[in-house]
Amino acid sequence: MRRVLLSALLLALVVPSAAARSVSSEKVIPVTWVERQPLRGGALIVRVRRIEVAPRSWTITAEIANRSATTVRIGRRQPRDFRKCVTSIVRYVRTKRAYGSTINRQDFFPLTFRPALPRMLAPGKIWRGTFGSRGVLPKGQDMFVCYGFFTTAEDPDGFSLISERSFRA
Repeated sequence: MRRVLLSALLLALVVPSAAARSVSSEKVIPVTWVERQPLRGGALIVRVRRIEVAPRSWTITAEIANRSATTVRIGRRQPRDFRKCVTSIVRYVRTKRAYGSTINRQDFFPLTFRPALPRMLAPGKIWRGTFGSRGVLPKGQDMFVCYGFFTTAEDPDGFSLISERSFRA
């Protein structure tokens, strides 16, 4: 009986500390990032309010507001152009080569959007929500948020908005 009580007491002491360790390893970064892309009659405005990085997942809390006079399409496929990206987290890595250095990009694509990211935003419409995924982000590396690949009737080739600031996991 004493062994059972001692085991139960030890288990009660160990389990909460393990749970506390896993919660404390989650990193919450409150931010107030705002990016603007001028469009006909206004701008597309993107805000990031919070970045959460857990040991095996990440989540971005963001808002995309169409404050222009034109409908904006939100792309789903990764553009071929290296400078453009769909909604994701992006890491740029400079690699040294015999002939100089090059910059490579590593994308971390979200698996979930809550609520779903619309295919287009009409003038005056706003999407507010989160996007994120499972997976480990590299520690100590500068990570940027790509807000998305957007097209309009005036700009069918499209553009991407990438955060000017970075964060580290």
